[in-house]
Amino acid sequence: NVQSLGRVGLIMGSSQEYRGLMKLLIEEHIMYDIINPDYLGTETTPRKLEEYEVVILGDIVNLDARLITLLDNFVEKGGKLLVTGATSTSDVSSGKFSLNSLGVEPDYQIFPQSQATYLKVAENDKKAFGEKEFDYFTLMMMNSRFLKCKIKEGAQGYFRLLPTNMYGPAEKTYYKEEEITEFPGAIYYNYGEGKTVYIPWLLGSEYDAKGNYAHRAVFLGSLNNLLQVETNIKTDASPMIEMTHLANLNGAFEWIGMINHSGFMGTSVREPVSIQNTNIRFKPQKQVKEIRLLRSGVSLDFKESAGWIECMVPEVGDFEMLLCTYK
Repeated sequence: NVQSLGRVGLIMGSSQEYRGLMKLLIEEHIMYDIINPDYLGTETTPRKLEEYEVVILGDIVNLDARLITLLDNFVEKGGKLLVTGATSTSDVSSGKFSLNSLGVEPDYQIFPQSQATYLKVAENDKKAFGEKEFDYFTLMMMNSRFLKCKIKEGAQGYFRLLPTNMYGPAEKTYYKEEEITEFPGAIYYNYGEGKTVYIPWLLGSEYDAKGNYAHRAVFLGSLNNLLQVETNIKTDASPMIEMTHLANLNGAFEWIGMINHSGFMGTSVREPVSIQNTNIRFKPQKQVKEIRLLRSGVSLDFKESAGWIECMVPEVGDFEMLLCTYK
């Protein structure tokens, strides 16, 4: 009798890309729902597509005409898409996109996965995705298949493909400016009342394999800066804590779940490291009367300001749950 309050829908896709995108959402404490593409837009999904602010599609090929129309209409009416890889192609080798809401022309060429391939980070890229996050580097590693696209009129391209070049010791890993191509590594586009960001490479797979800081910065810059996705929860929680936010369907309560993953080491499950003093700020569905920690059994002090609740969880062992009851 509870329902997720996440504003992000993650469409199930290819295993590593899907896994990497999920990992990014969990580490950044972005509340999300997993959606099976077969049920998208049908009555069997727990929530309607328009209830999400943004939908993420990671390298999902062979979307049928019904789903293509559904997603394009979603954006046209004000929705947002974050799309990676060969999403909306019938097959990666087809050379054709189907989604009209992406800021690229239908035709593309494949640049195969190659060693020592990078994306050039220019000053305008830093301004768009976050100057603080990109302050310390001008190149981003990209060991992924890449789709060389031509952007549509009115779209904005960011980062530029630097194809395979020399690798090895530092004195041999230089490049020439003329080697930087015009093919963008991220494309922003306004479509109707909505907007899209298309990343023509496997961002999720790259993060799943390497956990690279720059890839995380691209993901967050796409959501926060370009798509301007709002969130109902803000926290300084450790990336080791996975959070969920759900509400009772009858309007009696809501809860925030916190799972401490620090005890998980590959296939081993060990005692977690307790995480102290986690600050949480969230927008409740109704006026809050009490916040109680179900694991430790104590009530939390909290303050309310401009519709937001602020509190601090003293300790998270294996897990904790904040139960919020209403006035």
